[in-house]
Amino acid sequence: MRVLFLGFGLLLPALPVRGVERPWLEPFTHFLHPELGQTERRLAEIAAELPLLPVPPGIPNPDRSCFSTNPALPGSEPHWLQITLPQAAMIDTVVLIPAVITASAGVVEGFGFPRRFFIEADEGEGSPVWRLMDQTAADFPSSGFYPVLHRLSPPRRIRRLRLQATVPWEADGVSVLALSELMLLAGNRNAALHAKVEVSTHHDAAREVRRKNLVDMSTPLGLPGVPDAGASLGYQSREELATDAPKSITIEFSAPAALDEVRLIPVSREGMSSYVNYGFPQSFRLEAAMQPDFSDARSIARTGLLGPPGRNVMSFAGDGRSARYLRLNTEILWPHVRHFRFALAEIQAYSGDKNIARGAKASASDLTPEAGWSIEALTDGYAVGQRLIELPEWLRLINKRALLLHEQTGLVRLRGIQLASAETTVIRIITTFALLIAAITAFILLGQRRRSQREHEMMRQHFARDLHDDIGSDLGSIALMAGSARRRAGADSTVQGELAQLERTVQDTIHSLRDMVHLLKDQTIHDNLDWREMLTTLGSRLLPAHEIDLQVAEKLPATSIQHRKDIYLLCKEALHNIARHAGPCRVQISVQAAPGGLTMTITDDGTGFDSAATTAGHGLANLHARALRIHADLSVGSQPQQGTRVTLYVPC
Repeated sequence: MRVLFLGFGLLLPALPVRGVERPWLEPFTHFLHPELGQTERRLAEIAAELPLLPVPPGIPNPDRSCFSTNPALPGSEPHWLQITLPQAAMIDTVVLIPAVITASAGVVEGFGFPRRFFIEADEGEGSPVWRLMDQTAADFPSSGFYPVLHRLSPPRRIRRLRLQATVPWEADGVSVLALSELMLLAGNRNAALHAKVEVSTHHDAAREVRRKNLVDMSTPLGLPGVPDAGASLGYQSREELATDAPKSITIEFSAPAALDEVRLIPVSREGMSSYVNYGFPQSFRLEAAMQPDFSDARSIARTGLLGPPGRNVMSFAGDGRSARYLRLNTEILWPHVRHFRFALAEIQAYSGDKNIARGAKASASDLTPEAGWSIEALTDGYAVGQRLIELPEWLRLINKRALLLHEQTGLVRLRGIQLASAETTVIRIITTFALLIAAITAFILLGQRRRSQREHEMMRQHFARDLHDDIGSDLGSIALMAGSARRRAGADSTVQGELAQLERTVQDTIHSLRDMVHLLKDQTIHDNLDWREMLTTLGSRLLPAHEIDLQVAEKLPATSIQHRKDIYLLCKEALHNIARHAGPCRVQISVQAAPGGLTMTITDDGTGFDSAATTAGHGLANLHARALRIHADLSVGSQPQQGTRVTLYVPC
């Protein structure tokens, strides 16, 4: 057992422990489970790809969070919405962006998104109606705040589009239909921008859920860009003390072009208390012109006290007429502490699918002296921390991020299962290896021990034979010579007595030697026959004239050579005492098994003695000395004319 514990003790630090990283274990787990390596490689690929994709904030614009119908009870008229474009357009993708709201229970993603619905479209009054999307047979899986993209192949010419919920979203016993944004992509532009919206029920009094929020480009997805640490800050004017201090920026296109859409990208500065919409004017005018002095200026948009765009683009539909210049004039600046300023990350102008403002010449009324800002940054294609990209690519990459995150979650779970399985296999192998080493070591040590035992046994047997053959033979020769000398001594009684005494002593010595040889024959005495034979021989030799009753139990515990020798000598000493002091009597010898050892009792009904007045003449000192040597318990009880009882308990 000690060998087994030693093997485990040496290998225990190597055993895998849950939650503890052991780099040395990786080669074994990957070798035993190649699929674990595939999973980890795919996780590494996803981890490398995610930082390159858009990171939607998932936070709605608090002023224009979404569109929502009025709450309705079950069984009410179905919820629906319909948008009508100013004119039919070739649409290649329908985009549904779920709403995100903040409720008392926390953020609710996918608020109001119908469980089952269909989408139909036509080219206008009197034209055929097509069903573009039919999700009425099964519940649509929730996408959280990530967009639902439905691509049309081939693109369809659409003027009107209608979405109707057949199984609406419900909570607390009421149902609603809500969306953050509905886009109809025609190339790189959203043809549904500021389109006419009709709904089953609405409450436009609440600014956060008005109908126009459905087509204003305000979403929880953030700006259309991908992470770029080298992006510029944008443009910022000098600080002013008056909120109505005039500021302006002007963009000169490389050539006249039809102006279809203008987009303003706000600045977001991390680390500031009001970093969203940093410097975005509260009121401004957008003008287009063919002449550089704007003598032929025409208005594209004029805003009142607008709510800020938040983390979104602020888009305006153009008039489709040619322009060479575009100008933004502020009317009310953004307040910051006790000063006012104007800042903008980027300005985009679309003619068809192309952003004609990209790389165009920009000028401004003034520029802040702070580092990191420039007028050229207005048209460089970057916002703070982002490289701006087109809407279709942006939405595609956002959806790719959602798919990768979903895949990553599944792979992390799978990796945990695979790793646990691999570690279990390694534990089994290491445990088996430890047991094998321990078993081999134990086998070797056991073999060595058995060889040592055999050598000791051979030595003991050899010693016993030497005693019997050599010394026993010599003693026998001495006895024969003593007997022969006594017979030749004649009538000399003194010599006769001495030789007779010598012969008896030699005979006693021979008997004692034979008993000792018997004790040395085997390492242990295994049954009562050994004890019976030894005690019978001893009793008949020492007490030939006494009646001896010998009782030996059927099964006795094994005893060592040392114990046998001392028990034998103690028994011999007791029988000698009976022969010398007890007189004619009956003797009983009992050897019985006892808990944890054996008990030997020697009783006689002879003359006895007063055990309270013990003297050395009774041989008790020798008895106690031998019992003490083998850690045995000895008791002697006797009374005059009542015999003696010697009891010995020997632990085995």
